[in-house]
Amino acid sequence: RAGELDGRLFRSLEIVKLRGTKLSERKLVFTLEGGFKVFPPFKPKPIEKPSRFQPIPDKPDKYSTGIKDLDSILGGGLLKGSTVLLELDGKVSMFEYHLIVVPIILNFMMHGRAVLLIPTIGVDAEVARGVGLRYGLTNEEINRLLRVCEVRSLSEAGGKPYIAVFDAKNPWEDYSKYLEIEKELMQVTGQPVMHVAGIDTLISYYSESTCRNLLGQDAIWIRKHGSLGILLLKPGYARLRASLPSIASVHLRLLKKHGCLLLYGIKPRIGLHAVEMDVSKGYPLPKLTPIV
Repeated sequence: RAGELDGRLFRSLEIVKLRGTKLSERKLVFTLEGGFKVFPPFKPKPIEKPSRFQPIPDKPDKYSTGIKDLDSILGGGLLKGSTVLLELDGKVSMFEYHLIVVPIILNFMMHGRAVLLIPTIGVDAEVARGVGLRYGLTNEEINRLLRVCEVRSLSEAGGKPYIAVFDAKNPWEDYSKYLEIEKELMQVTGQPVMHVAGIDTLISYYSESTCRNLLGQDAIWIRKHGSLGILLLKPGYARLRASLPSIASVHLRLLKKHGCLLLYGIKPRIGLHAVEMDVSKGYPLPKLTPIV
């Protein structure tokens, strides 16, 4: 079948029966890019020989995403001063969206720049640190370039420089402290700082209207300082889903259909791309294939 998914060309097939074979998935996504290709349900691949993440050089006016295919789709990367909204489908797992987000963060850090991270619910500082180590970051790099924001009542930050503790009582006082931490990181690196925010975590402490105002102010700050912002939006926040796209300069959606992981762009408008996992370099990277 050839139809549409959110206004983009979507190709799927259904296997009614296959003699002598037990079918785990009857409906599958396919493309005609470079010939007929079917995408089985997404599965992580084992990494036999882990190696350190190799960053992609930035263009003069853009930050590379660390993903060759995504850079190509976006015309060379993300413009400096951009805020990126990555909207996640309810079927997308933490590992699956990390496959897109982590290379963007790592590519930024491995150019000697720092990252301020408000993780999504279910991710804490130790999980974030573990992900960095698996991609080849050193403890020294993590301590110098990463600050994971945690709430005082939940944090065990003692002696851990990569954790920044907040009270989560007064949002604007917290944001002032957040910017002070950013200024300290800028003094250390002499470069802009990336802001990454899990919207579900912010909503768990502040109201939706407050979050909208905070994120709008932060987008202005990011644009003025030529840095980069990443907003991660999970399902269940209808009002923010309606209002946040006006803040973002780039709006991407990650979803699953028939078990296949799919990425497309709303701003700029980008067609559906199947997402597969590539481990040929010794660490997880997404391989993007257009559905044509």
